[in-house]
Order: sequence, then C-alpha cells, then structure tokens
Amino acid sequence: MLIPRGEAIRNFIYSGVADGLRADYQLVFFSVIPNKAIEELLRSNCDVFYELEATPKLSYASRLLIDQTDLAHNRYLWSEAAKLRWKLRDVEARGLRTKISSEGNAQLNSERYISGPKALVQIKIKKMIARVTAFSRGLQFFDGMLARLATREPEVLRLKEVLKKINPVLVLNTSHIHALNTYPIMQAAVLSGIKTAAFLFSWDNLTSQGRIFPQSNYYLSWNGSIKQQLLKIYPNIKPAQVVIAGTPQFLFHFNKTIHVPRHDFLESIGLLPNQKYVLYSVGLSHNIPFEEVVCERIADMLPKIDPDLKLVVRTYSKDRTTAYESLAQRRPDICIPKVTWIPNFQTPTEDDQVRFTNLLLHCSLGINVGSTVSLELAMFNKPVIYVGYDPPGKQISPISYKQILNYDHLRPIVSSGAFAYANTEAEMFQWIEKYYFDSSIHEDERESLIRNFFEVDDLNGENMLTSASSIVNAILTVAAAPISPIKPL
Repeated sequence: MLIPRGEAIRNFIYSGVADGLRADYQLVFFSVIPNKAIEELLRSNCDVFYELEATPKLSYASRLLIDQTDLAHNRYLWSEAAKLRWKLRDVEARGLRTKISSEGNAQLNSERYISGPKALVQIKIKKMIARVTAFSRGLQFFDGMLARLATREPEVLRLKEVLKKINPVLVLNTSHIHALNTYPIMQAAVLSGIKTAAFLFSWDNLTSQGRIFPQSNYYLSWNGSIKQQLLKIYPNIKPAQVVIAGTPQFLFHFNKTIHVPRHDFLESIGLLPNQKYVLYSVGLSHNIPFEEVVCERIADMLPKIDPDLKLVVRTYSKDRTTAYESLAQRRPDICIPKVTWIPNFQTPTEDDQVRFTNLLLHCSLGINVGSTVSLELAMFNKPVIYVGYDPPGKQISPISYKQILNYDHLRPIVSSGAFAYANTEAEMFQWIEKYYFDSSIHEDERESLIRNFFEVDDLNGENMLTSASSIVNAILTVAAAPISPIKPL
C-alpha cells in the first residue's frame, strides 16, 4: 500500500481500512512520515514498513516529459478548470504571483523573475507541443515514452528489486493525484508485471487536475459517475478495470461516538450556549483569492438577521496565507478555530477530524465556493449557499468565483437544486435569512443529492458512505482479480 500524502493516512489508516485488509493479507506500507507519532501508528497498522520519500528521484528527461504530458492532458481535457490552469501557466511564467501582505490581504503583484522571459518562451513552446498532442493516442504515445524511460531510471530499477523480494499480489496507490512520489514504485510494479490499483482520490480530480502517471490495472472510484468520467478521459481503460468502492473520507461523520453535545462544543470553540453560527469553508487562496473579504462582509450581515448568529470560518489547512490570522485579530466577533493538521505532508489529525465533524453537525447552514464541504454539510442535512460573486472591490482575473461554480464536477451539483446560489451580496443575505429561519427549504433535494451521488438507499444503514467494509471489499476483489493489461503505445 502506497501512502504518499497525509490525507491518505486519514482515509486508509484512521478509518480502519488497513485493519480490514490485514484480516486477509499481509500489508506492506510505503509511506511518508509526517512525525514520529504517525510513524508509530503506521508501523502498528502494517507488517512491513518502508519510508516513501517526499521527492521522487527521477532524471531530468522523465521530469520534463511528465510536465509536457501533463500540459497536453490539460489541453485534451479542456474542462473549465483546465482552461483556468492553462491561463495560469502564462501568469506564472510572466512572474505574476499571489502574495499576502502584512495586513493579511491577498494581493496580485507583478514581479519579474530573472528567469521570467525564458520561462515565458518555454511555456509557449510547451503549449505548442501540447496543442498538437492533445488527443488520446498522442497522450498514450507520451505514456509509452515514459514507460520506456522508466526502464533506465535507477530509482525504478532499485524498487523493482525491492518488489521482487516482497512479491506482492497488489500494489495499491491510495492517492492517484498529488502523488508524484509514488511514480517510481508504480512504474517498477508495472514493469515487473505486478498488479496495480489506484484510488481516485476526490470527485473533482479527474477534470480539474493532471494526468495519472503511470496508469494502473485497476481503479477504485467513489461512484458510477466518476467511473464514467475516467472511461471517457482514458478510452484505453475498460469498464471491468474500474470498481465502485465509495470513499473512506467521510466515515468519521457517521461515527456518533465522536459527536460532542452542542453546549460543550460551542464552549470549545469560544461561542456561548445561546449562540448559533454559519459555517464558512475557505478554499485555497491561490485558487480562490480574497475569500477573507467575502467572509468579513458576510459576518456584517448576520447581526441584522439575529444578534446571536455568528460566523465561524473553517480555514483551508493546506494554505499558507496569514489573512485569517489578521482577520481574527481585527474581528474578534468572527470565530476562526485553529485547524490542527500536521504541516508535514499536510496530515489531518484525529482530533481535528472530530472538531470538523462537529462543526458540520452543529452549524445552522454552510457557505463556500464549490467546496467538497458542501456534500458533507448535506450529509447532515444542512443548507448550503454557494458564493457566485467575486469579492467586492478586488481584481482577481483570470479567476472568477462564478467560473469556479461552472467546473465540470460542480455543474450537476449546482443544477441539482439542493443548494442555493448567491449571485450578489443581496442574494447572499436573502438566502442566509431564508435558511436560518427555515432549514427545511431544499431538504428533500439535499437528501436526494446524497443518495444519488453516493448511490446509497439508506443513509442510516451500512453502505459505501457509512462503513469501511465497502472499500475493503473492493480492494479485496481487485487483489483476487486477474491482471488487466495497461496499454500505452
């Protein structure tokens, strides 16, 4: 089992998935090590442990080809998210970057790096190549070139010998994306003829992130819709190679033993027993700039609805911005609980997972810009409002909040009728007021969305959403299945 990032530790270790697999197989972990305590936890959940390095040892040729293939894949996808990523490559090449001022406000600054002009020429050349290779067989040709390069990569060859000693029936990558550190061992497994599988990490990754390197024999998908996306994007993959497994990401929410009484939880985050709160879930400031401005202006709306209604902001754990520290100092009426992830490899802690679950459980409603948190709020039958307007007075081009809500994975959610969509601040106020006084609005649509999205009939029974057994059984099925060919050209 390959564990290349902290969130995979949450998904496959905290959730009990690894324990479920050990009942049938010996487990060998190749994992990052966020800290000593997590290392001990990881070792206690497996039979053999290897450290997975944060940065893969790859030749310049492999790294260059991976980057070029990823850019061509971006052009091939041409989703709304891909279009924005394409634009941002030019922005980055010109030396434009997001900075955070000492006051905590994100500012777009134009700064010429020494390599700026050279980088701009390079990205133009790469984009020319991407345009003429942005089709299925062109990308498969790149995949084949990477496979041939891998046969000469020293790290891949070293890991082939390691795998030969282990002799695994399956190499499972627990995160198909944001995991280049698994590339050498996945290539080693493919070249050795060992069966591989990859867990499709999130619902948006196929249309908003890069190419899968290398491709696997099998894939574990959240649901049928994501499976169909994968088959469409990678036509060389056959339906039998994609197993619907659900996701362990949300199991904690259904564990009632961690649900804290409302009075105690409000006290723990600094609110009074009589107060209620709106939960604003922040995105990554690089992708959704100036959300702190949106938050502060929403906080100004709430006393007009109810003097005891407060704003609680769940910050984005992976973000380095200091904007919310400044906001907390300036606006003590806004509650911003600390997100206690381990910085190394952005690793969630079990304590923070308990806090997050209870933030969802006890809020009156939630607000965000198309976050996965909207699905989690719906699991608790909480109303959700999407922010469909840009921060007033701020220039964020080429990014647009409205454009984000038109991303391929979000479009059907927005159109489902389960959540409200605020095009203006006036509409935001109206929707907060409506939901606050009548949370049953869109209640049926929210329940229907969760049932359909996760393909479950009983939200209270044992299913893909509430139990680890679904993904454990899916992995066991793949482990016992015949190896399916990977077909790069």
